[in-house]
Amino acid sequence: MLRNYLTIALRNLLKNRGYTIINLVGLAVGLAGILLIVLYINHELTFDRHHTKARRIVRVLETDPNLGIAASVPFPVGPTLQLDYPEQVEATVRLYNFQSATLPLQYEDPVGNRRQFNESAFFFADSTFFRVFDAQFLKGNPQTALDDPYSVVMTQSAAQRYFGPADPMGKVLQFEKLHDLHVTAVVADPPPASHFHYELLASFAALRTIMPKGIPDEDWYTNPVWTYALLRDAADTATLQAQLPQFAQRHLHPALKETARFQLEPLTDIHLHSLAEGNIEPNSNIRLIWIVGTVAVFLLLIAGINFINLSTARAFDRAKEVGIRKVAGAHPGQLIAQFLAESIILCLMAAALAVFLAWLALPVLNNLTDRHLSLQHQSGVWVLFLAATLLIGIAAGSYPAFVLSSFRPVEVLKGRTGGRPTGNAWLRQSLVVVQFFISIALIGATITAYRQLRYIQKARLGFEAEQVVVLPVERTSLVSKYDAFKQQLLTHSAIRAVTGVNEIPGTGTPNSTYRPVGGSDDDMKLYSVMYVRDDLTKTLGIPLLAGNDFPSTYESENIIALINRAMMQEMGWATPEEAIGQHIEGTLEGRIRVVGVVDDFHYGSLHYKVGPLLIDYCSLEKLKNYFTHYVLVRVQTDDLPGVIRDIGATWQQFTDQDAFDYYFLNDELQQLYHSEQNFSKLAGIFATLAALIASLGLLGLTAFSIQKRKREIGIRKVLGASESQIVLLLGKNFTLLIGIALVLAIPVVYLGMSRWLEDFAYHISLRADIFLLAGLAALLLAWFTVSWLTVRAAWTNPVDTLRAD
Repeated sequence: MLRNYLTIALRNLLKNRGYTIINLVGLAVGLAGILLIVLYINHELTFDRHHTKARRIVRVLETDPNLGIAASVPFPVGPTLQLDYPEQVEATVRLYNFQSATLPLQYEDPVGNRRQFNESAFFFADSTFFRVFDAQFLKGNPQTALDDPYSVVMTQSAAQRYFGPADPMGKVLQFEKLHDLHVTAVVADPPPASHFHYELLASFAALRTIMPKGIPDEDWYTNPVWTYALLRDAADTATLQAQLPQFAQRHLHPALKETARFQLEPLTDIHLHSLAEGNIEPNSNIRLIWIVGTVAVFLLLIAGINFINLSTARAFDRAKEVGIRKVAGAHPGQLIAQFLAESIILCLMAAALAVFLAWLALPVLNNLTDRHLSLQHQSGVWVLFLAATLLIGIAAGSYPAFVLSSFRPVEVLKGRTGGRPTGNAWLRQSLVVVQFFISIALIGATITAYRQLRYIQKARLGFEAEQVVVLPVERTSLVSKYDAFKQQLLTHSAIRAVTGVNEIPGTGTPNSTYRPVGGSDDDMKLYSVMYVRDDLTKTLGIPLLAGNDFPSTYESENIIALINRAMMQEMGWATPEEAIGQHIEGTLEGRIRVVGVVDDFHYGSLHYKVGPLLIDYCSLEKLKNYFTHYVLVRVQTDDLPGVIRDIGATWQQFTDQDAFDYYFLNDELQQLYHSEQNFSKLAGIFATLAALIASLGLLGLTAFSIQKRKREIGIRKVLGASESQIVLLLGKNFTLLIGIALVLAIPVVYLGMSRWLEDFAYHISLRADIFLLAGLAALLLAWFTVSWLTVRAAWTNPVDTLRAD
């Protein structure tokens, strides 16, 4: 019996090749999109869950109502937390990298060959690291790997880079050419689904000699350390959190006690739910997961509706077959099984094609999302995928199966279907509206995301980011030679200006406490601060409203600063001219004289409004060396490779100990919107898929409609109807359906994208043309899809049509 069902099913599918191909391709494309989305969501939801103690690990954050949430905290927080609350805290671990983008490391073999790298995934970690986090040890002992003050643990890929096939154990790496670190273990590379990835972990204890004044165990003001705590029980999180306000009051710097607090964040929440700034690596957002998940449901609906629509439309053509079968003795159960078998077979064929399409598209998706998704070892994903496939097959086969199997054979053979509306056109039209509603909504979302990203890229930042080369120099020997290095760079004709900064403009700044001189303690507040060298405004093209830029030579012990317009207003000065010569008092710097006022510029991302900013001139020698983390070089040339070679050659003149590294400022700023770029790309891809599937369905339904109305078309042409009138007759129906879909989609797109745009302090407005463009795109695609069918029907000779009937 089963063989008979399969044989008849295959015959029917081959008999109607056109509809079979449309159904197969449409469903396969939809299922492939769903498979890729489920793979992506599954990957995002598994971040950091590979750690066996993940439920008991929390990250300690520092919060302040004026400044937001910081992912890092002061040095002593971890050890003090364990000391104060031993009943809840089993262990703590700190990660530190000098808050530097790269750290210099080198290996020199016995014959003098040297491998030198600027490492971006190099951290100093407490010896408890492997008690808290899991790692697969390939060599060495996890219990003692970081016990020695000068030990370093390497990942397999880092060991290969430095030592090739040689055994790394016991080898010596030099940090900053001054400190020897001995390799004590090799571990497998961290899994992709981790909120941070390391390649080298050195013992935290080494900082006691590497840092000029040792580890600042009493510094409760600055917060440069990522700190994690392993709790004795997951339930201890709420108990410990309730005690942290008192903990902050006991230990924090007096300037922070009024507003700053500590907060615990579960490890498994960091990737998708964290609101903290200053993460080790960029995180994703749970809102993106919901959006992508909704798109998956939409694709499932569109693909399923498409399949069901075409299946039900064709099913009523087989009413006579059902009547003959029932006369021959077939009972309803056999007929139901036959229709379900055909539907499920076609779905399984589409699923097989979908897997192939997903395999082809997977590298593209990985490239867009910076992920390492794979179709292997995904048992849960395959179960969901198979369930979705069978669900569509059963849903598509159920309606014709149960309806047609209930027909009375005498009525069917007489050409009647028991009074039922043949094909249930109203239901199919409603489903088409749903399909194009989803398509238009996704197209509208794509247009909005694209325009917002264009707005970000073209937004007036208040400074000129193009053709600015960024040189990371923190903790290199070049810092102490900055002035001579700058003068040598300026001898190149393509280099226009050079400055030094502590943070890259546009990516955010640290904070410190300030007040007007003469103000009370209550006036002392946290404000953003940049530490810079001379020629900042010239290098970045920041407009000066009053006063002067910093001088190239300034030896006075008095600290000078520029402020932005927002800081001027915050301090109570009415005009830029009034602010010149005024003084501000800083907790760390003391008395500061204002020498210039600059216009407001975006020193942070466009997610946040521009606030008060103090630009502190590194006039003192200790500030110069400590705060010069990056050198910015303004160039003006069409030969960028040539000027980069010149900068690299100048670098080598001043230091052959530190590896030359560079990138462009505008490229770095674009990384701030990586999540939004991914969203825009994914929205565009899935909007295209949705529109494609909907158009394939419309193609099949139009062919079915033309087939049913070919006699009507012939009669109309005999009575004098023109080809254009016939085309409009056939097209007006789906045009009306798309119009209805547009009206339904407008409020959904408006509300959804308004919520998304709220993440930006500066964003576009949702204008009517977005919705009109989305509707027009759907309409043009629909007309393009069915135009050849309608034109062919209009051009058909009516004599041939009527003779055939």
